Amino acid sequence: MKLQIVHSTRYRYTGPIAESVMEVRLRPMDGGGQRCTEFSLELSSGLKPRGYMDGYGNHVHYFNLSRPHTGLSIVSRSVVETGLGDEPEPGEELVQDFLRFRSPVKDVEGVREITMGVPARYVSGYIHLPGDRGPTTASHAWAEAWVPGRGWIGYDATRPVRTTDHHVRLAVGRDYTDAAPTRGVYVGSATGAMQVRVRTRELK
Repeated sequence: MKLQIVHSTRYRYTGPIAESVMEVRLRPMDGGGQRCTEFSLELSSGLKPRGYMDGYGNHVHYFNLSRPHTGLSIVSRSVVETGLGDEPEPGEELVQDFLRFRSPVKDVEGVREITMGVPARYVSGYIHLPGDRGPTTASHAWAEAWVPGRGWIGYDATRPVRTTDHHVRLAVGRDYTDAAPTRGVYVGSATGAMQVRVRTRELK
C-alpha cells in the first residue's frame, strides 16, 4: 500500500512571544515493512530546519524562531509504502534498551517478578482508515514487542488489533517523551493553544 500523509500542527498565542525552540519527529521511519519515499517539512516564517538521527533511529528536525511572533505552523508531507514484508534478518542493536525501567515505573523490589522480560517500545505514527474522508484530530500510537526471529510486532490497543499495513510508524522510544511528533518550549508570558490535523490518502 502507498499512502500520502499530511500532518499539520499550528500554534497560536494570546500575545507575542520572544522565542520558540522546537524539535519534531515527523519523517516516517524506514524498515519494519515500510519505506518513506517522499518527505517535506514546511515551517512558517521562512525557517529552515536542521536534522539528525537519534539513538532510536528516529529522524529528528529542529529549529529556533528567535524573533517575536504570535503563531507558528509546521506541515509535513510524506509518501510511505507499507506492507513490504519483514526484513530477512530483523536484528536490533538497541533491543536491550527497551527492557529498562523509567518513570513512572520504578525498579523496586518485586517489580521484576511481575513484568516485562520482553523488550517493548512505544510507537507514534498514523493509521489509515479507508473510507474516512475527513482529517483525524491527531496522530496515533501503539506498542511493539520484540519477538526473536521476527523482530518488532505491533499491537494497537485502541482498536484493539495487531498492526497492519494501514499503520505507519513515525518514531519509536521508551515512551511518548522519546517519540513525540512535536516537542518544544517558548519564551514569553502569553498562553498558547495547539491544533493538529492529520490526513491520509491511499495512492494508486
